[in-house]
Amino acid sequence: MDYEEMMNLTGVENSTEPVYREESMKYIAHEIIFLICCIVAFFADVAIIFTTLYFKQMRNAPNILIANWAFTDLCSLLVTPSGYRLVSILDKFDLPSHFMRTLLHVGLTFHYMTIVSVLIVLMDWFVTAYFSKFSKKIRIYYKFVVAFIWVILLIWLIVLCTQDLSPKFHKTTANACFVTLFTLLICIIIIRFINMLKKRSGRPVEHPKLALNLCTGFMISYVLAIANFLLVDLFRARHPLFQVISMCAIFCNSLVTFSLLYFCDESFQAHLRRSFQCKFRRNENSFSDSETLEGDPFSEVSFHCPTEQLLTNN
Repeated sequence: MDYEEMMNLTGVENSTEPVYREESMKYIAHEIIFLICCIVAFFADVAIIFTTLYFKQMRNAPNILIANWAFTDLCSLLVTPSGYRLVSILDKFDLPSHFMRTLLHVGLTFHYMTIVSVLIVLMDWFVTAYFSKFSKKIRIYYKFVVAFIWVILLIWLIVLCTQDLSPKFHKTTANACFVTLFTLLICIIIIRFINMLKKRSGRPVEHPKLALNLCTGFMISYVLAIANFLLVDLFRARHPLFQVISMCAIFCNSLVTFSLLYFCDESFQAHLRRSFQCKFRRNENSFSDSETLEGDPFSEVSFHCPTEQLLTNN
């Protein structure tokens, strides 16, 4: 199977064929490069989710929506076909067509949900920036909207995993992704244009533009990937490396999101550093405790009476 066809999300007829170990061996270098990029992007998503949900100060409505976005992206990385193809190469077995078809259906569904999550973040920023009073009224319902979306998604994933759907469904979902991406692009352009007009009129938007920049960075990653696909087809540069570059731009856009959050959001940066410092201090304390125990085997025994210590403190 051609590597380009395996990596093409819309090439259903070829992408859902069985993956044979002998045919995949010649692409193992590209698979490893792509898998390493996906692993780095996976840890970027984990850092975003952990920092947002672990600290109470970070659990506001926009950050929860961003964490939901990161979680859907993380799920899409977990079902990336590259890792499964590497396993088939190393363990010397073939991947059946039914498994590859299910994997592609599930992965594309998560990609679609990621795009929808980005669109929700963008709409939340727009409503908050231009209709702040209305935003306060509807934000209390965000948790119900997110919960409803995930319930529908889980039901749909159960259907995908239990039913052998035809390749036509894959093409329909891919078209839905492109339509939603186009909608996201149009919304970003319109919002950017409105912001520019307000800035020129002397009434710039005072609301922080971090969420808008995150959505713009996500869209730029997809635009670069699609442009690379088109250039490859235009110049007929049929080399797998070009396909890997495009797929890294799509699958690893969480690196852009993490970079913007770290360098543009002081609160996110401070809490992320705080989590690493706490972990380092915990490990340092445990190491020093172990040294103390080795030096004095009775140091862990306390000879103080708790009630006597309580009276002393009082």
